[in-house]
Amino acid sequence: MFSAPPMARGRWFDVSAKLSFRLGPTIFRSNTQPRTLVPIAEPLGGSCDVDYDLWWSDARAQECRPRLMTNSWMRYHSNRVRYLNRRMSFESRHRAEAYKSWLAQANHIFAHLETTSHLEDYMCATRVIFTLRCVPDPSNTRDPEGFLFICPPEDFRAGDWLRWPDCPAYWTLDSSGASRLSAEDARILGFPIIHIETTMTGLSWDDAVYDKLRLFHQHRAFDPVTEEAARHLRYLLFKLSPNVATALACGEDTKNRYECDMKNVELCREFGHYMG
Repeated sequence: MFSAPPMARGRWFDVSAKLSFRLGPTIFRSNTQPRTLVPIAEPLGGSCDVDYDLWWSDARAQECRPRLMTNSWMRYHSNRVRYLNRRMSFESRHRAEAYKSWLAQANHIFAHLETTSHLEDYMCATRVIFTLRCVPDPSNTRDPEGFLFICPPEDFRAGDWLRWPDCPAYWTLDSSGASRLSAEDARILGFPIIHIETTMTGLSWDDAVYDKLRLFHQHRAFDPVTEEAARHLRYLLFKLSPNVATALACGEDTKNRYECDMKNVELCREFGHYMG
């Protein structure tokens, strides 16, 4: 009842493409000045799904499937990728249970943190989205012929961590992909710009929801400032981060939008959106 919309609000934040993320649902507090996300608890645990769906569109809305190479990299011909948009999503398999688990113990954690207001700033994040796009360079009118190679999805995982690989994609004049062009050489030749970005998503709830939960737990004879309800329901418990957590710089709440609008060039550079 409480764990899904309309009680819950979907949250989408652009974060730096340079960051690594632990697998599992995590609690973050969002701040507006400066705009950051602060991890409050350790990842809940469990496992994540990997969305292998790769999609793209061009001005004619035609779909184009890449050629799968023997090393699992994907190859696109340059004349089909001017508006390529590739998205990969790592999402908790048990996100619904994670939301319920958080709500069952949220008031306990708030009591520990000694916070009673602005509770809508706390988000249970269950999904990380990596987006790779090809963007035409407005300063270049050339239309070179070559190939774009994109790494396999497995390259985004390093044990229990998620991250952009060192080389998620590259341009080449060679159909085998053996000779990679540097980002600068690709720009000079006129190939589209490779733009990468990371989005973190989850749900948050306002103060009124947590007030109702407190009353609900009291009515069921559970002390809302303890873990009684969560333990009774056999939910996994969120553990507060033992050390002072490092705040993650983030962009504006993207309101269900995957893509950076690229209007803020300084933010793109800060968040590592441009390869090379």
